[in-house]
Amino acid sequence: MSLNSLDGTAFSPTEVKRLHQCLDDGSEGIDRLFHDEIEVCHQILLGSADVCSLGMQGTAASISASSRFESPRYVGSGAFGIVFLVFDKTLGMDVAIKMLRPSRSSPIVQQRFLEEAKITASLTHPGIVRLFDSGTIQNLPYITSEIVSGGSLSDRIGKHPEGMPIREACTILVHVAEAVAYAHSKLTYHRDIKPGNILLHPFDESCQELRPVLTDFGLAKRWNQKDGALTTEGDV
Repeated sequence: MSLNSLDGTAFSPTEVKRLHQCLDDGSEGIDRLFHDEIEVCHQILLGSADVCSLGMQGTAASISASSRFESPRYVGSGAFGIVFLVFDKTLGMDVAIKMLRPSRSSPIVQQRFLEEAKITASLTHPGIVRLFDSGTIQNLPYITSEIVSGGSLSDRIGKHPEGMPIREACTILVHVAEAVAYAHSKLTYHRDIKPGNILLHPFDESCQELRPVLTDFGLAKRWNQKDGALTTEGDV
């Protein structure tokens, strides 16, 4: 196993070999890796592929994705997760599903990913994304949550090259501060607040007013009152 110096997680020999191949191919290789992972996750949701088709870690499916999720539509991806919009037949509604990227599916990262679900589920506030469910598909952890359709604050800022209107910026800041204060009252610290992790929820179809929603608690930690340290669930 090789250690990822960024987060202390381990890569399997197969993962290391594939990553080296992609790096040797330059930006095209990295793009191909992202595309392959997006495609395999899409096929998993359709019930027609498995993680092993990427040569990554994976075992038999924990649930049948095709029996629960329909019509996956790719939304975006980050360092650890790939997000789709799907129809959840169990809940009878459209939801956002975030799946762990197959290339990052080591036991340590899986534990952290599911910890994100635990932390998010423990927080109930209009300024924090609402989580519906979590589990595994083809040994890949997933989280389902509400759909926030107004884009990210990063997108919003990009639409105002001269700067956002002061009133709008201050309103968003106040709402985000309220959500952060609530999380802190629950001894939870996000640790990765940035425009890309703040989504905007339209109050109405006009999208003139947007309610910020804090997302991505993947780096969040809880305050341990016993020893005064920030810990992650499962830390020893």
